[in-house]
Amino acid sequence: MISTHEQVYILGSGPSLLDLSAVEREHLNAHPATIAINKYLMYWEVVGVIPRAMFAADYGSGIAKVVAVETLKLMRQLEQPITYYLNQRLIDQLRINPLSPRSWVRGWRYRRRFARAENGYQIPLLLDFSQTRPIRAERRELDDFQWAETLEQPLWHYHGSLTAAINLAAILYPHADIVLLGVDMMGYQAFYELEARQPAPPRYAAYARHALVKNTEHHVRSRTENVHVTAVREDGKPGVQAAIPLIRARLQAEGRDLYSGTRASLLVTEGYCDYVPILP
Repeated sequence: MISTHEQVYILGSGPSLLDLSAVEREHLNAHPATIAINKYLMYWEVVGVIPRAMFAADYGSGIAKVVAVETLKLMRQLEQPITYYLNQRLIDQLRINPLSPRSWVRGWRYRRRFARAENGYQIPLLLDFSQTRPIRAERRELDDFQWAETLEQPLWHYHGSLTAAINLAAILYPHADIVLLGVDMMGYQAFYELEARQPAPPRYAAYARHALVKNTEHHVRSRTENVHVTAVREDGKPGVQAAIPLIRARLQAEGRDLYSGTRASLLVTEGYCDYVPILP
């Protein structure tokens, strides 16, 4: 049974988000503590829930840059304020100092090269970072569990963004239980790959043109095995689900816990965490 104190919801990209009822969507839209991961905001209309915060730990790939830029654009268009917790390294890659001619020249050259490499995608020279908050996330192994206690410390990042997102939620809401939504893991497809809003916003076609799909070996394996890429063993290392007992032990020591709001999630069916309904 979930405790009676506050909860923070983390929204992933699993197809179960398509099954939210109208009442559940209303509850989540009104809730003050919702954090979504990676590409979620780009396709938020499909689910119908606008999060209060976005999170991205990646920084090296072209896809990470495109996702960050598109998320920043949408944040300016939506009426609801959204805080974007974004990797400091990615902010440094995208930011242009408007008072520095050298920075402008560097940014223009970088963006022209990037456009050629990433299917013609154009990064605007000036981006609004006023609603971003820099974070750091360091990739670590299961036997190197270094849980961040403040945003000045690097978030614990193991086999995907989920562990770092949980670490972030634990810092921002130090007395809250953490509830995962759309962290299904029993299939490789995301909600936005299964169903598009009709009529779909024009930007969806642009997303498709820029091929925001990773094709590394373990991404291909996830599609072959029909499990989420973070649940696939990589280089002999277990999937992200193996990190859940470590995280739960840490949260339970603080008098709270990690739950899933998706009954069919691999984390529930394989006993990694308990299921709780979104509504009491």
